[in-house]
Amino acid sequence: MNPKPLDSQSLISQLFNPKFLDSIIESKFHSNLKALIFNQLIPKLLTLQEYFKFTFFNINKFIINICYNIFNFIKVNIFYSQKINIKGTTNEK
Repeated sequence: MNPKPLDSQSLISQLFNPKFLDSIIESKFHSNLKALIFNQLIPKLLTLQEYFKFTFFNINKFIINICYNIFNFIKVNIFYSQKINIKGTTNEK
């Protein structure tokens, strides 16, 4: 199932909404939500990148850098949580 496309204004408002970003980072603790992040948010970010490709390059670069840092942080934490789970302990709160 393809994610529902959002208009660029919705994407921008979501990306700069602190609660939205907190929910992305917080969801790394819930294994059933990890796929949701990577399967739905990344295509939306790529859509945003295409929208800004020729018009607002500096804004586009800024948003991509923010998103790269968020996903890099999530990737490191997912790797760390999987490493803990391999050893037989859980990271549940």
